[in-house]
Amino acid sequence: MSTKGEHTEKGEKPVKQLLFKAIQPSSSALRSERAKKQPRRTSSDSSEIMDFGKLQEQIDTMCSGIMDLREDLKSVVKKEEIEECVTRVMTGIEARIVKDIEKLVDRKVQEVKEKVDSLEFKYQSLQEHVTQLGKQHAEQLESIEIQMTKTHDLA
Repeated sequence: MSTKGEHTEKGEKPVKQLLFKAIQPSSSALRSERAKKQPRRTSSDSSEIMDFGKLQEQIDTMCSGIMDLREDLKSVVKKEEIEECVTRVMTGIEARIVKDIEKLVDRKVQEVKEKVDSLEFKYQSLQEHVTQLGKQHAEQLESIEIQMTKTHDLA
């Protein structure tokens, strides 16, 4: 087991990371070592070896669990990543809303321009009609005055 010190970005205390490497000696190597050291096993030795095997199994299980936790921690989303994702999504939504609003404004401006153009056309048409009616009225008035003058001259 060894430790590895890492400094955080904010200059906080180093975080110690434990690195476990469980190495189980082969059973033949164990037997040959014991054969050299001890001529024969007693029942208490067998029991200790069984306990050692159980302890080794528990250590292996714990190491496996720690490795699984380490892998799981790698997939945990960080606060900065969430903020960046939310910012990116909100920026996209804002851009779409602005684009939609601009389209609506452009459409309404176009509608108003068309209505103004239509009103200008109607205004010009009415002016022409008023001018024409004025001319007709003036002609009729002149005609009536001529007839009155003739009638007055005859009388």
